Amino acid sequence: MQWFLTSPIALAVAASMLYGIGSPFIRVAGQLGVSPNGLLFMAGAGYLTASLLFAPFAPIRFATSIGFWTAATYGLLFGIGFRFQALAMTLPSGLATIVLGIIAAFPLISMGIELGFMNQAHRVHLPLAIGGTVLIITGAICVSNSIKGSP
Repeated sequence: MQWFLTSPIALAVAASMLYGIGSPFIRVAGQLGVSPNGLLFMAGAGYLTASLLFAPFAPIRFATSIGFWTAATYGLLFGIGFRFQALAMTLPSGLATIVLGIIAAFPLISMGIELGFMNQAHRVHLPLAIGGTVLIITGAICVSNSIKGSP
């Protein structure tokens, strides 16, 4: 189990699987009458519950006030992003297949920030990263155009 908790790849795959399994629940909950703000509230409750479940293994701590506010900014940005996702998926035309396919391209923004502003370009193979970026953008375009017309 230790290899899993120390492997960024294994953890990323697990996160992807959990996001993949959990995200369609947004659409179902919306169809069952849960509002986008209700979904946001429950997502917050889920984050809080998960942090408390893991607290015995990795204590909750903020080493500095700057670290606290950086984490708070992350929470706010993810909360607003989740609210937009929930709204998109609770609309009658908000197919999870389409909405999630487009949202899945969000790491490109994170990657751009990391490469451009956090001096991480020397730690990646840029040709592979650029090739992957082109494939992700192509995939998002294909997914966003995959809605069939009304019969």
